[in-house]
Amino acid sequence: MNILYIIIIVILSITSTYSIDIHFVSFLFNTNNVFEFLTKEFNKYAKENNLDITLRNVVFTYSNSTSLIKDYGSSIESLMNKKSVKYDIYMFDSIYTNKYSPFLLDLGKTINTTIINNFDKDLPLYLNFGILYSNKSLLDKYNKKPPKTWDELLEMGTYILEKENITNVNNGIIGYAGHMPEYETSVCSSMEFIHSFRDNIDSPIPSFKSLNAEKAFDKIKELKNKLSTDDYFLSSDFLIVFNLLFEKILFARYWDNIISKDKYYVSRLPGEKEDISTSCISGLNVGINKFSSIENQNASLEVLNFFFSEEIQKKLLLENQLN
Repeated sequence: MNILYIIIIVILSITSTYSIDIHFVSFLFNTNNVFEFLTKEFNKYAKENNLDITLRNVVFTYSNSTSLIKDYGSSIESLMNKKSVKYDIYMFDSIYTNKYSPFLLDLGKTINTTIINNFDKDLPLYLNFGILYSNKSLLDKYNKKPPKTWDELLEMGTYILEKENITNVNNGIIGYAGHMPEYETSVCSSMEFIHSFRDNIDSPIPSFKSLNAEKAFDKIKELKNKLSTDDYFLSSDFLIVFNLLFEKILFARYWDNIISKDKYYVSRLPGEKEDISTSCISGLNVGINKFSSIENQNASLEVLNFFFSEEIQKKLLLENQLN
């Protein structure tokens, strides 16, 4: 009788401590680790609501990946093709939705949120958009404000670089980082530039064969030749962020909410005319691995329902300054 009692106690103990581990893979450009925040918040929520689910986040960063975009993309694509169950939730750039959707669970109406509608395979966790960063210390030094046109940026950049080169020959300041690396971001930067040369604020994006597009690419070339170099225009995200953090860039096109506003003015991207601007929207989406076990898929749905609840979305915005 005593032995039977002990066995029952052991079984109940094992059962009561059982927890499903959900592995969530993501990548991170900057020090604002939103995924660590989400993981901590969910695990706290799961404990308070007796869900017996533990979320574990694996983050690719520049410290563990020599070429973040390339390494991360090739890694998760390889896992998907192998029908791997290593990760239950994938995070990826929204541009790859069609590429990865065959490997993701059909969410249908399983996500209980009024925030997101009409997404079948993945959900947009948050959005980024292109902006202009202007070096605060240098603009303040010469009593300048962030430029509103590309000609203003060119004139201002030329003036400041000439002055800085006279006073500090080895300053190594980059006049303009165009953010055109050898991956999809360069398409965003190029399309933004063409769009900024449309006829008026309500005009559609000019065609590639238009005079507007020709003028836009002529201006890109002029900015590159006078304020930058081929290498700086082709700089990876890592190098742009690195140089921004050390205030080695005068002007840069980059994503919002990456660099502290203490060091840089943040403004809309310039246009050919002062009343015209532009911006490309990007973002990070999440989806559930359709090869995970049914148990893990259901637990992953609990995670995403938490991520996309109004409460956590508001907290994400207010505490992490995300869009």
